[in-house]
Amino acid sequence: MSQPTTPRRNLALFDMDGTLLAWDTQVLFAGFVCARQPWRRLLFLPFLFMLPLIPLHMISKTLMKRLFLGYLKGLTPDRLEQLSRHFAQVIVTRFMFPEVIDRLRQHQRQGDLCVLATASPDFYAKFIGLELGFDYTMATQVKITAPQMPLCPALPQGNHKGSRKVSNFKRIGILDHTGPIIITAYSDSSADLPMLNLATQKVLINPSSKLRSLLPPSDHIEIITTPLPWKNSFGKIMTTVKFLLGLGKFQRFFL
Repeated sequence: MSQPTTPRRNLALFDMDGTLLAWDTQVLFAGFVCARQPWRRLLFLPFLFMLPLIPLHMISKTLMKRLFLGYLKGLTPDRLEQLSRHFAQVIVTRFMFPEVIDRLRQHQRQGDLCVLATASPDFYAKFIGLELGFDYTMATQVKITAPQMPLCPALPQGNHKGSRKVSNFKRIGILDHTGPIIITAYSDSSADLPMLNLATQKVLINPSSKLRSLLPPSDHIEIITTPLPWKNSFGKIMTTVKFLLGLGKFQRFFL
């Protein structure tokens, strides 16, 4: 996508997972792939084996993300792109929060520069950004290898999360301006505090009590509460596992 151009426009910065939609799209994409090739569920075993090491701080979250992406092993770049394009169409038409998409459309009508900033992999995030009409999409870069994807793909720039988002905003120049602008940031996560702290206006989507407590009450904060597809934490875990593995009725969302 092209670099932002002058004159400077107001900025609208959007997180994706938990903000534009309830789900972690990494889980949804894994389910999308496993619904087509169920044998790929076996490729989650290295990730599951290492999972207990996270609370012990014996393995980094970046390495865990690489291990999770092992289910892509053997896919060609062309096939991965084909799946990513189709997935983006499904996600945009079936999973988005209407209330948040309405805000995006409002920013677009006003001529604001709209940026999608997510920790999700870039190979499908860029197509979701295109489907939604974002001016710029920033995501975790995953090294796409030919002729086939490896079991533990590299993340050349690390995990696109937290302060890394702000660093990339500065790198591409969207924070450079000659006059006052309004920055509106949308997120559901305390991991996005660096991005939220840039904002003139902060819009929190179904925020946790932790996130609310970390922001001063004097800040310009708006809270949007949307219906969620689960009743409690246990329900969220169970539904996530079913989506992840593409089991039962959850296959119909992806086929």
